This record gives sequence, C-alpha cells and structure tokens, in this order.
Amino acid sequence: EYELALRHEIGDFVIINEMLSAAIIIGSEKIFKQYQKEIIDRYFYHPGSDNKYHEGYLRGILGEISSLLVRPISATSISFKEDALRVIKSIISARKTIFNIKKVNAWDIIDELKNKDTKMYHEYNALEKSLTFFEIFRYVYQLFVAQDEDVFLEEASLKNIRRIARVLGYSDIGKCSAEEHLLVHYYEHIQNIRSMIPFMLRDTKAHLKSNSIFVPIFDLGYKGNIAQDFLRKFKF
Repeated sequence: EYELALRHEIGDFVIINEMLSAAIIIGSEKIFKQYQKEIIDRYFYHPGSDNKYHEGYLRGILGEISSLLVRPISATSISFKEDALRVIKSIISARKTIFNIKKVNAWDIIDELKNKDTKMYHEYNALEKSLTFFEIFRYVYQLFVAQDEDVFLEEASLKNIRRIARVLGYSDIGKCSAEEHLLVHYYEHIQNIRSMIPFMLRDTKAHLKSNSIFVPIFDLGYKGNIAQDFLRKFKF
C-alpha cells in the first residue's frame, strides 16, 4: 500500500518522514528488511545513482522547515510540537538521508551525525540539548497534567506549569517564580534551534544544488533537449 501510494505522492514528506522513522516492534523481520530495501532506501542519498526520490523528499521537507522557523511565537500559549519538536525532527530526518544513517531514534541519529558531519558538531550538540529539554518538558507535563501538545498560558495552566517546574528542579528566586524560569528556558531553547538550524538548512540546500538530477541539464556541453528533458525530470 505504501509503495502504491508513494508512486503518486513522492512529495508527501509527511508520509515519508513517518516511514523514515519506522522500526520493527513485532512481525516479520524479513518483510521489514524488504520494506526498507524496496521503499525506504530510495530516500537516502546514494552517490552516482539516481537520487530523484531523495531530492523530491528534501525539496518538500526543506520548505516545511523554513516555514516552521518563521512561525510566530505565541504570547498566549506554548506548543511542544509546533514550536520545536517538528522542526528539530524534520532537520534531523533530512540530514540523516544525506549521510545514510538508518537509525530512527533522534538521539542516536544526532550521535551519528556528530561523527559523520564533524563540521556541524557544535550545531548538533546545541540541537541535542534543546531536543532533550523539549522532550522532557513535554513528557513530564503529559505525565502529570494532560496529554496536550498545546498549553494556554492562563491562570490554571500556569499553576500546572509551576507544578512541572518544581518536579524538574526549578525554584522561586527573588521575584521570579519557578514557572517563569521554566518558560524563559523554553523560549531560550526556541531561539537556540532557530539560530542553529539555518546553518544545517544552508548546508542541505548546498547538497541539493550540487547533487540535483537537474545539474547535467544545465551543463554548457549538454546535448539533449533542455526543455523536454527538464519537464520529464521535473515530473519525477
């Protein structure tokens, strides 16, 4: 079913992201490995091969990341997914396809990226710290309060956030309450990912530019029909 759908929805990066995060829990390991080989592997970069699926995925996910980075920060609510987790996991997913990392746990992926993409070590390290902060905050909030992704910053919710702040080790200091300290760190981590991810975004775009399936068409010595070949490749 996935294979049939993806033949017609190569640009559906939401489906592709879910597939790239797939891991076997129960069922046939043989079938899962076949699924990885025939479907998932096409989205990873393979030097010297036809990387049209990889390129199609990256073009979709890069647009999503760019949109999330300029999303206005609300003054009345916080959203674990929309403010941070979606953009963090999207850039990690994009980078792992470039460096052929098959792991699915976000922290494991970042560890491998640090080893394979050493020029971005500082950025990955900063991203990892923010990922950990948001995941812990989200997990504890959902454990003690409610299974919500969005939290409105009104009186009742602030009392709940105060409770979470205490659990996480925050305390009142002077006129600043524990929940205020936690929220300040929340916004600081948003600023952190918004300053780190653009470096990875630019590097990913450079990878796309130099490895695009359209590169041969724009070579000065290209002998084919540029218009026809461009349209054919554009349709993937």
